[in-house]
Amino acid sequence: MESNEPPAFLWTSGKANRYNPAGIECIYFAEDLDLAILEYSRYMKLLGSEPTPFTTYFADAKLPILDLADAQILAALGLSDSDLHASWRLSSSLTKTQLLGLAVAQQRRFSAIRYPSDAAFAEGKTGFNYVIFRDCIDPAALLRVLTGNLVAVQEWP
Repeated sequence: MESNEPPAFLWTSGKANRYNPAGIECIYFAEDLDLAILEYSRYMKLLGSEPTPFTTYFADAKLPILDLADAQILAALGLSDSDLHASWRLSSSLTKTQLLGLAVAQQRRFSAIRYPSDAAFAEGKTGFNYVIFRDCIDPAALLRVLTGNLVAVQEWP
């Protein structure tokens, strides 16, 4: 991200993740700083590494969101809490959350999914993350990455 010239704050790898199969351009954000630190620490632990110094960036977003914190939405989608926390890394097929992400990526009603953090869940805490789908952001929506002095350095669309 920062090694690009200029830095690509909204860089996407296209790799599979909890809410997207490979090839879907999206970016993940934690809802707050404490959760971002928890997510980063868990990721480094999964890699077998100690956390290293990092920089935190903030985003300003005005997007239509599919909120999986809403029990009615979960019921309508036929998803359970266990589906939201199912392991995806070694799955031989797409998980329910990846299939949901694929469906969201192919429509234009929602630009993002708000979902419960697996890192927070593992710690007995509650927290939420967002996955934002690049191709689902219409001109009326907005995602901006802000610097420490709240200057926008990159945005979608």
